[in-house]
Amino acid sequence: MLGTACATVLSERACPVLALQNLMHFYCHESCGQCTPCREGSWWLAHIMDRIVAGQAGMDELDRLHEIAGNVMGNTICAFGDGMAMPRSAS
Repeated sequence: MLGTACATVLSERACPVLALQNLMHFYCHESCGQCTPCREGSWWLAHIMDRIVAGQAGMDELDRLHEIAGNVMGNTICAFGDGMAMPRSAS
């Protein structure tokens, strides 16, 4: 589930890691910043995805993605943060 649990269809040539990076940048850019879990979580998720795509991330950062998204889920004022954290809940 990417985003708000809608069906996401990628071509066979699309890279799911790059799709997730793009999605995290979207959420980081569109967060209103009103609540800390969403404001900070979206920035950190986008930052870690950038490191993963650049080949600079360690295995511990994959766990950190899961942890940060878990801290966002259910802790924001609106459903935007939950939508951002949805890819975490599918694992």
